[in-house]
This record gives sequence, C-alpha cells and structure tokens, in this order.
Amino acid sequence: MTKTFLKLPLYCAMFGLGSMVNTTHAEDTNAEPALEKQLVTATRTTEGLASLPYTVQIIDQDEITRQATTGQELGGILGQLVPGLGAGDNSVSNYYQSLRGRGILVLIDGIAQRSNRGVSRQLSTISPSNIERIEIISGATAIYGAGATGGVINIITKKASQDGLTFHSELGLTMSTEDRDSENQSYKLAQDVAGKFGKFDFLAGISLEQRGNYVDSDGDRIATDPNQLARDNTDTVDFILNGGYQISDTRKISAGLQYFDEEMDTDAAADFGEPSAAYLGLPLGVVGKSGDYEPQSIDGLKLNQQPATKRQSFTLDFTEENFFGQTLIAQASYREQDLYFYPYLGAPLFIQTDWAQAASFIGQGASTTAAIFGSSAAGSTITQSRIETTTLDFKVALDSKIEIDGKDLGLTYGIDYIQDKGNQTSIEYNYNEYIASGQTTLNKTGTVVNAGPETETTTQAAFLQAQFAPVEALTLRAGLRYETIHVEVDDFVSGDDVLNAAFYNSQLEDTNLQTLAGLNGMTTNQFLDYVTDLEAGALGGVGSYLKYSDTVSTREGGSKDFDATLFNAGAVYDLNKAQQVYISFGQGFTVPDITRLLRNVSVFTDNASSEPVLESNNIDAIKTNSWDFGWRGQFDSLELSAAGFFNRSDKSIYFNASTGEAELLDQEEEIWGFEGLVNAYLTDNINTGATYSYTRGKTRSEGSGWVSLPAERVSPQKITAHLGYQMPGIFNTRLQALHLSDYKEAHREGNSATTVPFVGYTTFDLLTSFELPKGTLGIAIRNLTNKEYQHLYNQVRGYPSTGVSSDLPAQGRTLSMNYSIDY
Repeated sequence: MTKTFLKLPLYCAMFGLGSMVNTTHAEDTNAEPALEKQLVTATRTTEGLASLPYTVQIIDQDEITRQATTGQELGGILGQLVPGLGAGDNSVSNYYQSLRGRGILVLIDGIAQRSNRGVSRQLSTISPSNIERIEIISGATAIYGAGATGGVINIITKKASQDGLTFHSELGLTMSTEDRDSENQSYKLAQDVAGKFGKFDFLAGISLEQRGNYVDSDGDRIATDPNQLARDNTDTVDFILNGGYQISDTRKISAGLQYFDEEMDTDAAADFGEPSAAYLGLPLGVVGKSGDYEPQSIDGLKLNQQPATKRQSFTLDFTEENFFGQTLIAQASYREQDLYFYPYLGAPLFIQTDWAQAASFIGQGASTTAAIFGSSAAGSTITQSRIETTTLDFKVALDSKIEIDGKDLGLTYGIDYIQDKGNQTSIEYNYNEYIASGQTTLNKTGTVVNAGPETETTTQAAFLQAQFAPVEALTLRAGLRYETIHVEVDDFVSGDDVLNAAFYNSQLEDTNLQTLAGLNGMTTNQFLDYVTDLEAGALGGVGSYLKYSDTVSTREGGSKDFDATLFNAGAVYDLNKAQQVYISFGQGFTVPDITRLLRNVSVFTDNASSEPVLESNNIDAIKTNSWDFGWRGQFDSLELSAAGFFNRSDKSIYFNASTGEAELLDQEEEIWGFEGLVNAYLTDNINTGATYSYTRGKTRSEGSGWVSLPAERVSPQKITAHLGYQMPGIFNTRLQALHLSDYKEAHREGNSATTVPFVGYTTFDLLTSFELPKGTLGIAIRNLTNKEYQHLYNQVRGYPSTGVSSDLPAQGRTLSMNYSIDY
C-alpha cells in the first residue's frame, strides 16, 4: 500500500517551522466564565447553564483542538474529558462507550444521528477540525425523543464568527515511536474559509486524513480488526458548508451541508486463526479461542470493496424571534448513510463431504459413520454486511414567556416528525478460495442476501417544557413529551436460510450420496438430514449452526406501534453566586434495533415458523427512569462539580457473545454511580484538574437473581488528571493521565465463560504547543510510557469463545506534530 497525496505538503510545512518560535502571542489564562454566562443549546433552545438541573459539560474549540493534536479520535477525546463516558478505543464505533451505563444520543447541530439500524459510528463521522464546541447532558432525557437513555452529546459545527473573510489552515503528522516507517504514519490537512458580509455569513471547511498502520508497544503492526473496525489504513474526507442570511432583525435562515467519506485501504487481511482439527478444519475465529492465540497481520489482502462509511446530510433552519410574541425555531434535515463492514465468517456452518471417497471407504469395509467423518471437513460462510439508511427529520419549537405576578413562566413546546428507512444485506464471498489463499483472497460469488428485513420507522411527538423561578434563588423545570413510533417491517427471506438451502441442494445432486442413501434405506433428503445431525453432535456447541434444510420460506413482516408519555422535572437552587445544587428526574425511551434483533431469524432459531416475525419474537420498547442530583461551583480560580445518579429500566438488550445474536430480555436493570470534576488554576502559569466516575449496575436474572452488569455496559471506574504549565505568548504544556480500574464483579457473579474479567490500565499523554510569529505548532506524545494494554472493546470481544480476531493490543507510543494558522 502506497500513500502519497498528503505527504509532500506536510513534509514541506514541517521542515519550515524550526526558525519560527518566539514569544509574541498572548493566551487567556485562568478567567473561567461565570455559570450564568455559559450557554447551552442541547435543550432545544439556548439557555444558561445556571438554569439547568442536569449534569452538563461544555467542551470548547480550544480544548478539542488541544486533544486532537495527539491524533486522538473524537470518541477518545470525549472519553478523556467526560467523567461518565466510557473510554475511547480507536475503532469506528462508539458502541462500547456508554454514558452512565446507557446509550448515548449524538446530535450534530441539534439533529439526532440515530437510525433504525443502530450502527454506532456517530462519533467517527465528523472531524474534530470541523467542530466549534460540544455539549454533553448526562442522564436519561426525552428532549430529542427516543435513544437518549444515557444522555445527549450535541456536536456543534463551525460557523463564521468574524466580519470579512478569514482563513484557517492546519497540517498534521502522527507516527509510531517504535517503528517510524512511513507506512506507519498518518497525515492530516484541514482548511477553513469563512466570511461575514452584512446579512450573509458562510463557512466552508474540509479535512483530509490518511492513516497508516497502527503499531503496538513492541513495534509490531496491529492486525486488521474485522469486528468494530479500527481506523488504521483509512482515507477520510470530511466537508462542511454552513451559511446563513439575516432576513430581518428578527428572522434568519440557515443551511448546513456535510459530506463524509471514509474507506479502508489496506493490504493486510484480518486473521481469524489457524484451522482447528477439533472442529474439522474451521478457523479458530469461528469456533473459539485456543490457548494464547494472538491474531497476526496477514499481508496480501485482495478485497475490492473494503470497509467504508459514507454519509451526506443537509439541514435547513429558520428562526423568527417575534412570532406573535414568541420565538419560532423550525428545522428540517435529510441524511443518507452507506456503510460497509469487513467480510466475516459466521453461520451457517456446513460439512463438506467427498461422497465418492466416503463410498470408497464403505466399499473397503468402513462403517458409514467412520467413512463420512473420514471424508469430511467443516466449512462456513463468509459475507460482508452493507447497511443503507435514509432519514428525514422535521422539528418545530416555540419559545414563549408568560408573566405571572411579575415573574416569567418560560414555555417551550412543539412537534417532531422523523421518518427513517434502513436496509441491511450480506454479500457472499467464495469461502473455499478464501481458506485456500490463507484468508487473503475475497472474491464475490454474486449472491446477495438479506440480513434482516427492510424496516421503516415513523416517529411523531409533541412536547411541552416549562421553567419558572418563584424566588430569585430557585428555578423549577418540568415537561412532558408524548411520542409514537410506528414500525413497518417488510416480508423477507432469511439470508442464512438462502445460503443453507443452496449448499444442501447442491449436495442432493451428488450421485454417490444418492447411492449411499439407498443402501441405508432412506431417501437422499432423509439420509443427508440424518448425517447432518450426527455431524452437528460431533461439533459440540457450534453444532447449533449446522442444520439440514433444503427449502427457503418467506417470513411475514408486518407493523408494530409503540408509544410513551415521558415526564421530566427538576430544580436548581443557588446557594450563592458561585454555587448551586440541583436535582432532576427524567425518563428516556428507546426502541431497540429491530433489524438487528430479527437478523438471526432463520431455520436455526424458529424452525421456519409461519407467524409474523414481529409477533413471534420478543420486540418491545425500553423505558428508563433516571434520577440525577448534584452540586456545582465556580470560583475565581477553581471549578468544582459532583453528581450522583440512579437509573432503572424493566427490560435490557443482551448481546450473546457466543452466538453473536442480540436479544431483548424481560429483566430489570438498575444502574447507579457518582461523578466528580475539579479544575484549579494554582497560579497564573500552573493549572491542574481531575475527573472521577464510578458506575455500577445489576440486572435481575430469573436463574441467578441480581447479578452485576458486564464491563461493556457499565464502564469501569475511571480517573483522569492533568497538570499544565503555560507562559502566555510563548508556549503551554500539559501532562494528562487516564486510568481505568479492574472490573471483575460480573465475571465472578455471572457466566464466567462469556463475561470478561476486565483488566484496567493507566496511560499518559504529553501535549505541548508553541506560539510562532505566524501560527501555532503543537507537539504531542500519546501513551507516553509506551504502555502495553488492551482497550475494553478488545478485551470483551476477545474473551474467551468468540471474536478472537479482535483480541488485539492498543497502540503503543505515538508522536504527533500539528501546525495551524489563522489569517
């Protein structure tokens, strides 16, 4: 693999920086804004932080830029800065980043990025270079509808902020310190142009990234991850265009466009393991772990359609600040996504028998069973998932004030309408060619099958929020949201059934098999069914994926309606001008990924049931009740906050690591925890800070009672800390640490064979920037001590009976250089 188009301009720029360091640029030091001056837009309208009875965090552009200097992805940046959020893992997915043990709803400019196919790539589909700030509201909320059972992350893209024409340019280079080969380097080029001219403003920004190999702490190339997908060896384009026109003093129309395209470009194949004799030649990654097997990078991948993420969105906003004495906010958006995954081995399994050889063995006196097993090898299927979604989103909100006894009652009310269509297919590749090539050659067979039904979801909702301050020190809030979700599921044919039936029908045509069936007094179908049952028993636990079926049936889809009335209430009390206490209750509502739940519906799971799939499978909405109570204070040189939380639901989603199936369980879940944050400015030059989060949870199992939730659900105890030193106008430096504690409660209390005993780790980063006569040079070292460890995701997926191909180490130490200039 050769990557060149970003290298030349980056090298030229980096070599020209050495003589440019001086002491001219001043920097803001410790003037933290007062609580009432911090504005939040993640609540449907712009409000001051001081009025919100929630745990709220705002991350500004300077902090995003500083963290991005390390080459860290957005999920990793947020994992470092947000106490209750799980740590990042360098994958394209944020599936394992729960917030307070629940799912997050990601917004971009107020538009929810959810779809009815719950693929968690929201945090990897926008570059940090295109972000102005990020707002996080922790705890279940229905402000934006279904999905926010853990909280909301609102990403606000850059807009024009200065009169006239302005430019921002950025160049970046990241390399491994353990192997500095050019193939292990990553490059970044970003450019903004913005303008404000009278009533018109615009900003266009583009970010280009080319990532090389990821290298571990021993200097070895990390193998390709075929599961959640790491971002090594990817090419990324992220383009945004935001514009606005001030129609009058009270009216403004704005539009936003984003185009995101990321595709893997690697010559390294994923490693599913050596064939296992115990499982008739299946690769270990299909059937389970064997000893201390470690996936290796395999050169020579031949795959035309590599994993990719493509996303396009268009948003239109209209604001009228004097709509019959109210503020009208209307928003419409359209979004499409097209996602490809890495081809993956999976169900169904087959036993490929040489029937001529089996007949010969029988003719030599061997028993039928011995002859068949002696002439057989196990086979699998290898398919690539593709997901396509389209989403239409329309919102209208009115913000008004009514005077009551000289005090304002604030009301925000409106309606939401969302239409979401999703479809997932599986593209089959030639399994025998793939195995014969040593897992490197992937040629399509021409077969494309369903991976679950095509699904359309229509959401309609009405909401009302009220705010009132009966006395100056007390602010009360309460609200209601009524939401209906209508789901239409098309009739579909199970992809597993199609692949399974095609194999057995090809076997039925074998004349040697037909002869053996007759000798045993059976029809060919009966004999093949009998033999398949014998082979399934010999394969033990994975035998459930081996089932004779030579027919394919169409499963009836149908429709299902969900509705919920969701309530929230809270209060904020000012202890004094610098301190507040708050308490709140909120309800969240989510409909699980129906296509994912139905993806595994096949002859293996329902014996070709004739019932509509929405009736024959456990599918229901999940409602979460959440309580939040906390304290926050902001003083001249000190910022402090602390919060406790508790949330509860009567259902849970369980991912069965052994089967790869998602299941909705009718069992209660309770999650609780504590978060704390401190930032201190010790002198004009020295600052420090830390965050702490503790999350635990239990679920009530019929067989075991209350047992602890696994580490992938409740993030292990997390501590972050930093110490910074700055000389205004010259440089600033920051040493930061992230620590995750061991978490083994779920392993001890639950199913130890499938629940990982998480092993914690501590990493350090060093971030430094220098002010130049023109521009800023940033130098960062990530994983400063070259710590050898595994992210949570890799430990979960690599333990112990599935996903061995993801049992991969984290990156070792990296060095990053970044130059940026505003002009």
